[in-house]
Amino acid sequence: DLIAHCSNDRGIGLHDTRTASALQKTIMFMKCNYLEWNPMEPYMFVVGNEDYNAYTFDMRKLHRPTGMYKGHVGAVMSVAWSPTGTEFVSGSYDKTI
Repeated sequence: DLIAHCSNDRGIGLHDTRTASALQKTIMFMKCNYLEWNPMEPYMFVVGNEDYNAYTFDMRKLHRPTGMYKGHVGAVMSVAWSPTGTEFVSGSYDKTI
């Protein structure tokens, strides 16, 4: 059982709830605002970042994102996967989706 989090130190971390221990952590250039797990691929998640981008990550290789998605002109405040896990939507402080 894993918990992922965005922290105020610009970090994205993974914790094991069974052993109450930290597993991995990576530091981004700017703070992440929102994190959501992929509903169909349990090792993948997406984060919305203050740098106006969304990033996908594979928890097995947390040291670098698997994808970067541009298009907003304000901080990405929310992200959500489609039920199929093949697409996600992002909402930004610039009032666009």
